[in-house]
Amino acid sequence: MAIRKLRTAAILSALLLAPFWTGTAAGAEELPSITVHGAGSVEAPPDMAIVSAGAVSQAKLAAKAMAENNGKVAQILALAEAAGVAGADVQTEAMSIHPVYEDKRGEAGLPAIAGYRVSNAVSIRLRKLDRLGDLLGRLATVGANRIGHIRFGVSDPETLLRQARRRAVADARARAALYAEAAGVALGRVVRITETGSSLPHRNRRYSSRRALDKAGAAVPVAPGTLEFGAAVTIRFAIGKGG
Repeated sequence: MAIRKLRTAAILSALLLAPFWTGTAAGAEELPSITVHGAGSVEAPPDMAIVSAGAVSQAKLAAKAMAENNGKVAQILALAEAAGVAGADVQTEAMSIHPVYEDKRGEAGLPAIAGYRVSNAVSIRLRKLDRLGDLLGRLATVGANRIGHIRFGVSDPETLLRQARRRAVADARARAALYAEAAGVALGRVVRITETGSSLPHRNRRYSSRRALDKAGAAVPVAPGTLEFGAAVTIRFAIGKGG
């Protein structure tokens, strides 16, 4: 009786598992097709910039270095607000405090601490690009002695990426049509589309704090240039016999 139950269970298991088998039968004819890659890009001028600005302060006592640095950063934040930057577009990037050592050795042979260095940097997203040169020039006047980088961008990158994707598909279709014509076959429907890449531009322009100090208060000349947005696809087309 027990053996019969086991056989019945095994048969039921086999029947339940059978529909889930999706393998292709040996010798089945594969759909005739052609697979091509396409790429597209769109260039556009930036309409915003992200500036990394901060201050480095040093003093014998850590508290004094911190207080001096806090004052400088507070002025940087006030300058950003005066330039029309919203509070949501200003963010602390990095803050650190490190001891500064003397060359000579102190007690127990360890390096003696001569003071402390405090560094604080904020990221400022400037949505009014025509104010960038003035902002860079005025940063040094309020105590900013470190300008890390400038990243240009656009407020609506998705629209440009959609254009690049359309161009990538058009490029792939044109390639497929050319190959089909050269091979004497008819280009058919799209069987599969795979996006193989899309890119947002990150072109940085760096400014040294020394240059900013030399032109304290004067607008710094900037060249935003253009940004390139790209996309790439792989498309498989069905093909038939030529006419």
